[in-house]
Amino acid sequence: MQTIPLYQTTGISDFKIRRIRTVARSGKTVEIEGLDECRKTMKREERLLDRGCGGRRLIITIERKDAVCPDCGSERAKYYKAQMRLIQCHGFGRLKAYVEVDVHRIYCPDCGEMSYEHLPFLANPRARMTRALEKEVVAMRRRMSITDVAETYGLSRRTVRGAEIRAPEATADKDEKTNPARVDNRFAILFASRLATRNDADADAMKRASHAKSSLRRHPETEFGL
Repeated sequence: MQTIPLYQTTGISDFKIRRIRTVARSGKTVEIEGLDECRKTMKREERLLDRGCGGRRLIITIERKDAVCPDCGSERAKYYKAQMRLIQCHGFGRLKAYVEVDVHRIYCPDCGEMSYEHLPFLANPRARMTRALEKEVVAMRRRMSITDVAETYGLSRRTVRGAEIRAPEATADKDEKTNPARVDNRFAILFASRLATRNDADADAMKRASHAKSSLRRHPETEFGL
């Protein structure tokens, strides 16, 4: 059986695949045994989507290859399951794919530290998609609107906007070494875009205030309600 190459398809390393399955809208689950069945499922989903149905999701359950302490690197660390995360990754054609991973609490008897597991393939701990997919979404955002990108990848507008806002932060360290002014310009543009909505909303009020001020000079006895 030929399994799915995890790093080449999702950009995730240091993890191994434990289970692959598809989940339909009705909740029906079908196990996928290998790469050939995954290709057949992808083609089947393409045909169903062309007919206006479909909507299956590919769920890839992954787990760490090695359990080590993130503080001291000890291999005696104890992992305790804390929660399960479902994170969107690169799809297979029009078949949307997600990785399912258990996030653990980690206790190390050597250093005595208790911590939560860090997922290196996420741009931040609360991200809903992998770092590799987030980069692709930001790249597509340069050519498409937020609504179009959200519909293409099955994301919310808020998630797409969040990825776009985090993009300068993800490359800040690299850009500071090469061109610090470029980083300043990126954050200046981001700050200006956040103020744009407020400035547009206040434009009419500013015009009314200017008009009232000039009229008050000509007619001091008049009262204006701004």
